[in-house]
Amino acid sequence: MPTKHIENTTGAPIYVGGKMIQPGTGRDIDVALLPPEFQEQTAAAAPAEPTLADLIEALRAKSVKDILAEVPGLTQEALGLLLEAERAQAKPRTSLVAGIDAEMLGRADAKLKADEDALYLNQLLDLTPDQLAAINEKISALTPEQLRSLTAEQRARMKPELLAALSAEQLAALEPTGE
Repeated sequence: MPTKHIENTTGAPIYVGGKMIQPGTGRDIDVALLPPEFQEQTAAAAPAEPTLADLIEALRAKSVKDILAEVPGLTQEALGLLLEAERAQAKPRTSLVAGIDAEMLGRADAKLKADEDALYLNQLLDLTPDQLAAINEKISALTPEQLRSLTAEQRARMKPELLAALSAEQLAALEPTGE
């Protein structure tokens, strides 16, 4: 067991690692028993994780071209912070602001389209094949991806006639995947 020599430079006895050390003397104490104030800091303190604001500031130090290349991988929150920080500058980079605005608009449009598709699909599930034909829709037009996106409740709601009209690939997409 490694030990460390501890000196008592005070005028009174001290206790370290369960051992008394008289004033002006020293003792070897097992390192495992040392309190933190007597332990040597051998390992440097781990650097703190950078905050999102720190990461945004580091990103802003790059060129517009480099920033715009990273924009698609940023979270919505990070995009908002980046846009806010850029607009707060005395001379905001207009091409960067436009690029961020375009990305945010594209994401909003994609979400709106996905929500619209989900609502439409949800409405189709309540129809029979005859009703689908009346509105010029075919159940075979549903992609496996659309069918996989259905919730268990939506799958249970599908009419038997609708299920009978599905292809083998579509039926396989409806199989539960461990929801």
